[in-house]
Amino acid sequence: MNQQTKFLKADFYIQTIMGFAIIIQSSLVDVAWFLMPVGIWQVISALILLVFYRNKMRIYYFLLVFLWMLLAGYVSYYGTIDQKVLTSIAYAVPPVLAVLYYMLTATEYRAAQKATSVTE
Repeated sequence: MNQQTKFLKADFYIQTIMGFAIIIQSSLVDVAWFLMPVGIWQVISALILLVFYRNKMRIYYFLLVFLWMLLAGYVSYYGTIDQKVLTSIAYAVPPVLAVLYYMLTATEYRAAQKATSVTE
């Protein structure tokens, strides 16, 4: 098993555990506080996979995150949108990005597992 496959395996399991923690905690407290560590981990993971393993798919994730941050910064600075709409958008976009990144990681991890099992 090569280094990228090992990292994808660890990344997949870390995100899975964090996801279950969010689901369990969501009934008790505001989920937004638990999404922040997931987002931080996913950005770090994407950076590692992009820089060290030259994983080009992570560029698209960074583009989406950058666009989200740009939109959030613009709207919060110029504030022309109703506060309820802004809050709804702020609570909707990060979970979607988190799920997309998780699906990307899971897909790449499964593909790496298959490739490794074929070569062994």
